[in-house]
Amino acid sequence: MRYAFLFLLLAIWQCQPSGSSSQEAGEQQDSSQDVASRSLDAAPEVSLVTFICHTLMDENENPNSQVFIQINQQRIKIADIQACDVITPDSYGQYEIPETAIAACGGWWAGAGDYFYALREGDIIRVMKGWQDEGQEDRGFHYESVREIDLKTLK
Repeated sequence: MRYAFLFLLLAIWQCQPSGSSSQEAGEQQDSSQDVASRSLDAAPEVSLVTFICHTLMDENENPNSQVFIQINQQRIKIADIQACDVITPDSYGQYEIPETAIAACGGWWAGAGDYFYALREGDIIRVMKGWQDEGQEDRGFHYESVREIDLKTLK
């Protein structure tokens, strides 16, 4: 019983404010939240954006590729496609990729192709995916946005 009473006194004593008013404590908490918000709002500097293709051949010698985008040191999986190679900027026009793209990749296999490119839009990296098929009735690569990567969320 004696120990329970001592424990209760100790618990009450620990709950008392430690000399600072509750208003000061609230101001300190608001200040630290503002600092945290500001640090979340700042996107990291981007020194590298590239696509990486990991291609393995199946038992029939057909390619199976995993497409990743690498931003600085972080890799993010984008898709599984068949053939994949990095596309250099001097070839962008051939694939209807805008000159403002910061990276591109894709490939053609067995009558069809899948293509990706990345654009920087402020603190966002937008990944576009397009396709072509030898049996299509229209022209072009049918690009559409498939992923937005907020740079503020990267490590």
